[in-house]
Amino acid sequence: MRRDLRWAAAALALGLGSHALAADDHPRHYGALAAVTVSGQDGLQRVELPLPVLQASRSDGYADVRLFDAGGTPLPLAWGGTAPAAEPARRNVVLPRFAWPVAPSGAASAGDARIEINAAGAVVRVFGAKPTPQAAAAPTRWVLDLTGLPRDGSDERWQRIALDWPRHDSGLSTTVRVEASDDARQWRWITQTALLELGSGGDSLAQKHIDWPATAGKPKYLRLQFDTPLVLSAAEMVVSAAAARAALPSQRMAFKADADARTWSLDLQGRVPLARLQVHLPAANSLLALRLEQRNDDKLPWQFVTSFVAWRLSRDAQESESPALDLAPVPARYWRLVADPRTPLPAMATLDATLEWRAPVLVFAARETQGLQLAVGREKSAAAALPLSTLMPGYQSGAEFKLPLASVGALATQTVATPGLPERLRDASPEDQRRWLLWAVLGAAVAGLGVLALRLARDLKKP
Repeated sequence: MRRDLRWAAAALALGLGSHALAADDHPRHYGALAAVTVSGQDGLQRVELPLPVLQASRSDGYADVRLFDAGGTPLPLAWGGTAPAAEPARRNVVLPRFAWPVAPSGAASAGDARIEINAAGAVVRVFGAKPTPQAAAAPTRWVLDLTGLPRDGSDERWQRIALDWPRHDSGLSTTVRVEASDDARQWRWITQTALLELGSGGDSLAQKHIDWPATAGKPKYLRLQFDTPLVLSAAEMVVSAAAARAALPSQRMAFKADADARTWSLDLQGRVPLARLQVHLPAANSLLALRLEQRNDDKLPWQFVTSFVAWRLSRDAQESESPALDLAPVPARYWRLVADPRTPLPAMATLDATLEWRAPVLVFAARETQGLQLAVGREKSAAAALPLSTLMPGYQSGAEFKLPLASVGALATQTVATPGLPERLRDASPEDQRRWLLWAVLGAAVAGLGVLALRLARDLKKP
C-alpha cells in the first residue's frame, strides 16, 4: 500500500512539473487582443502600451502583457527604462567688450576711468587717462556689456562666459577676477577663476570660459581683471532655455464626489503610472487646498501621495489656473482628492482633472512583420520579460528609445473559457502546484489510512 502511494505522488509531481516547463501560453488564454504593426524591417522594435492595455491588465507589473507572432508563439520581450530627459537648447549671445584704459606712468590711476552709456543702458565707450601705446596693445582689464542678455521673465538661464584670444605659441596661464555692476560706478566681486592654454597645436588643451555663479544674479556690466595683459578677441554668454516637457499621453477625467461631499474618487480600471495632474475648478476666482491619495484595492486604506493647491483666478481681464502638478507615485488603480477641512467649497458632484501618465515601453524581437498580436488580461500570469541587456546586446542607457516604434491597434475583448481541473493544474503557478501536490499527497495518505482501517476491522471480526 505504501509503495502505491509513493508511485501516485511521484506521478502527480512529474506531471505537474513537465507541464510547468511546457505551459500552453497562447493568445486564446487572454481576455483582450490587439494587432501590432511594426515600423520598417528591423528585428528589434519598441511599443508603448496605450491606456486600454493598462486597464485590461490583471497582473502586477503588467506581467500578463505578451506579444505573439501569427502562429501564436510568444515573442522575446523586455521592459524599457525611462526616456532620457531632453537636452536644454543653448545659444551664444555676443557681448560687446571694451578695453579698460591704462594710465601712463605718473598719471592718474586706471581706476579713474569712466564708462559712457546711452539711454538704453548700453555701454558706448570707456574713457579716462590716455593709455600709452605699449599698454594699449594688451590691457589687463576689460568691460563686458550684459544689457542685451535675457533677464527676469525669460526662461533662459545664464550658464558661462566663453572667451577667446589670439593663440600664444608658448601657452598662457592667467587668473581673472570678475566684478559686476548695475550702474557702471559701484563694482562688487562675484567670482575668480583660472584660464589656461597649453601648446600651439590645433588640439591643445584650453580653458577659456568662466562658469556663471548661480548667486551672482543678472547684472548689467562686468569688469574682468587679468593677472597678465591679454587681448580679448571674443566674449560670449552661453544661455540655455529650459528643456521642453516631454509630451505624455493625457486625458481629461472626472473625479466623482463621495458620500461626504468633500472627497472625489476616480477608478482608472487598471494600474496607471500617473506623471502629472492638473485640477480644473468649475468656478472662476476659486481656490481649493487638496490632498491626493491612491490605492490598488478598494478594501485597502488610502495612501498619501502629495498635497497641493488648485486655483482659478482672474487678473487684468485674463483668467489663469494652477499648472499641472508633477507626480512620481507607484502605479495605482484608485485615486482620490480630499479637500482641506478648513477650505469652504460649494457642492460639486464632479471635479475634473487632466491626467498625464508615462506609457510603459516594451522592446521585442519581431521574427516576422505580419500577424503580430499583443495579448493582455490573464490572472496570475508569470513574468516573461527578459533583462533589457539580454535582448539588446551591447545595451547602453536610453538605446531602446532609438528603436523603431511599432503601433498598437484597437483592443478587442474575447471570451476566455473557464478552465477545467486539467487546465487549472497545467496553468497553475509553481506555488499553486506545490500547494495542490501537498493536498493530493495528504488526501492519498488519508485514503490509505481508511483502507488500512477497513482491513483491520475485517481482520478483527474473523474468529
